[in-house]
Amino acid sequence: MVTVVIADSHRASRDVVRALLETQSDLEVVGEADNGLEAITMCHDLRPDVVVADFKLSDMNALQLTHSLTQHYAVDVVILSSLPGEAYAAAALESGAKAWVPKERAVEELACAIRAVHRGGTYLGLPLTQEAVGAYRRQAEEMPGHLYYSLTGKERQVLTFIGSGCNDMEIGEALRVSQRAVKRHRASMMRKLGLATDSELTRYAVERTIPPPAP
Repeated sequence: MVTVVIADSHRASRDVVRALLETQSDLEVVGEADNGLEAITMCHDLRPDVVVADFKLSDMNALQLTHSLTQHYAVDVVILSSLPGEAYAAAALESGAKAWVPKERAVEELACAIRAVHRGGTYLGLPLTQEAVGAYRRQAEEMPGHLYYSLTGKERQVLTFIGSGCNDMEIGEALRVSQRAVKRHRASMMRKLGLATDSELTRYAVERTIPPPAP
């Protein structure tokens, strides 16, 4: 039996996901969290196998939640989101999530995604594929933004949080580092990327890490 915690700030959405998973004989919902902090507490108390998280929670996004969970618990994270595109999925995998499932595909794919990550794999819901996300990253290497790949893993994490709209205090809390350390990472990234101001770094983070949804 695969145990699951659902993290979503909207009760109606949690009800839909619970109803969907309760039709599966090998999946058991053991908890529902209204926000990221509650999901972290549930993982500490319940030790679920998988957390299914909505991308936008009331107190943090799923990337922040994923980082916090995977640093401290043996849990796999499946992100449900209505945000489109390979860039979002790439950012999710970069944060440590094992699966990205578009909300409109949840009925068809969520249970499969949970089983896949529980077996140790990864899962990208249609129309995304591992090849598509890989092609996105290869294309990024060929663009001026290829300098992204000169960043360290920690710098990429900080950049991801910047692209999500987090301030230095929030980033420090999510990564469990001081605000001074976050500022050092900012300065290092700006030097490597050839950027002069924090606003330029923020714009770069939004464009390269988590671009805004298409209109």
